[in-house]
Amino acid sequence: MKNPRNALIFIPGNRLGFAGTLLRFEDIALTADETAAALLSDGVSEEQYQSLLRSFSEDEAIVIRNVRNALNFLDSRGASGVFADLGLFIELNGILAKDQALFPGVLRNGICSVPCIGEIPVPTVSEVSREIACLNRMDRHNYKRAAAECFCRLSRMQPFWDGNKRTAFFLCNLLLLGKGFDVMIIRNSVYADFDRLLTAFYTGENEDIISFLAGCCFFRNQAS
Repeated sequence: MKNPRNALIFIPGNRLGFAGTLLRFEDIALTADETAAALLSDGVSEEQYQSLLRSFSEDEAIVIRNVRNALNFLDSRGASGVFADLGLFIELNGILAKDQALFPGVLRNGICSVPCIGEIPVPTVSEVSREIACLNRMDRHNYKRAAAECFCRLSRMQPFWDGNKRTAFFLCNLLLLGKGFDVMIIRNSVYADFDRLLTAFYTGENEDIISFLAGCCFFRNQAS
């Protein structure tokens, strides 16, 4: 796919890191070479891509395809006029949770549960929209903390039946790219710490995850 003028794209290393983070949310840990194959990057043949998919379960292969399709969606967007709203959030979930969630791209209307905190009430549309709107007010002084807070709060709300972390993370990075800021990526080397701190945030034990993400999970996206 050719990128339109001013397309929102990651530099190559960040693109792999971003995709790797999305996959780790579903417990799929790939090497850089495997991630490149999963994205059908330049120099990767269709045969290599299909071979990789065959090495995973059907559910895992669906996640990989959805991440690839979401990145293709990202490549197709122009940088001008990027605005976070509920419609975009829902559209992203429809891509990232396709063939996984019972109702991809549809806000949750019933009780769900997360092992560490139990049942989660249905968030109101206004609650979800209010969190999303915070991304539009980011500036160069506060964007790291603002994006980290939005990601964690939307993830804890569980607005969708599936794909909540992936969708929130994707939305945050879409706005970061559009504003020309550093991008948020969770490297494999710190993922265990991220997972532990996010659980503490979910349970209300502390909000240390915000400072953690803002402090060590943002990377420059300009080619040197």
